[in-house]
Amino acid sequence: MTMQKQWRQAKRLARQALAVSDRQIKSEQIRQRVVAEPAFQNAGRIACYLKMLGEVDADGIIQAAWKSTKKVYLPVVTERHKALVFAPFTTDSDLTKDYLGMSIPNVSPTLFCSPQWLDVVIMPLVAFDKDRNRIGQGGGFYDRTFAFKSDVSNSEHGLLKPVLIGVAFDVQRVIGTITTRDWDVRPDIIITETSRY
Repeated sequence: MTMQKQWRQAKRLARQALAVSDRQIKSEQIRQRVVAEPAFQNAGRIACYLKMLGEVDADGIIQAAWKSTKKVYLPVVTERHKALVFAPFTTDSDLTKDYLGMSIPNVSPTLFCSPQWLDVVIMPLVAFDKDRNRIGQGGGFYDRTFAFKSDVSNSEHGLLKPVLIGVAFDVQRVIGTITTRDWDVRPDIIITETSRY
């Protein structure tokens, strides 16, 4: 088993081992830090997620975005090995499941938003290091979707949006350095209950 797989397995277990009450408290602390970020405050369109498998509960971030009249989107997996698209999510949205079992807004695909139109993306992490290298669930969806951010030639065309904010609990940080590959996309910011990287 590679170190990457070992870390993914260990940090999933560490995050799931947190007591529900601890997870709620830490998620609220993370929410406070995220909404204080200038990128969040200045954003008009924010993508977030609905938690699964012990992830940081981002519901408070979504509520804060709605309260400040931001447009909120959720990621949608349309096919394996494809980039994510983003569906509008409102207080009135009906939810359905995508083919991976994730809850998504039940809206027409004509309403999907391209990732380049987003201002901020709140993304869950499985593990991370002090240099903001990350380990995700292993599907590569965020890497494929935001590969354009790694292309330096895009910076002159204003395509460095959205700001990618990874959220995780302190227990998900690895001691050491996560080995990255050419296609790995690093969050611009990682926020935990106690720190900002």
